[in-house]
Amino acid sequence: MESIDDEQIILRRVPPTQSFLATCADRKGGGLRATSIAMATARDEDFLSCSLLSHTTPKQLLDQLQESGKDNNGWMVCMFLAKDVREAGFEIFYDPTPIDPGHCSISGEGGIAIPNKKLQKLAKRTRILTHEEIENPNQIV
Repeated sequence: MESIDDEQIILRRVPPTQSFLATCADRKGGGLRATSIAMATARDEDFLSCSLLSHTTPKQLLDQLQESGKDNNGWMVCMFLAKDVREAGFEIFYDPTPIDPGHCSISGEGGIAIPNKKLQKLAKRTRILTHEEIENPNQIV
């Protein structure tokens, strides 16, 4: 299994904000970040699904929505580092899928499911990518 270095950039899709569900918020230092709602697992998920930038571009991540029959209009992509995951008390492991070669999963320590209320700490470390960064991932730092 491929190990994930602390400095590797992790990506996660962020759904569009709806009137009753804010998925992004202002970020300290400028820009936007994902909210804990955007970082939450679905009811049938034990792990938080993400992707490694080294294997999957932000544009590919959004295109995967269309490939699965979903409208990607309004969706965003946030980034954070693998060390952010570990410093927030979670584990991350490489878990490629046929659809996403860069897929990775975030779990609680020891591989246990993450309680969604604990994801706020990780959400505060995210940054929503700009349109330019999505189109040209070489600009991401």
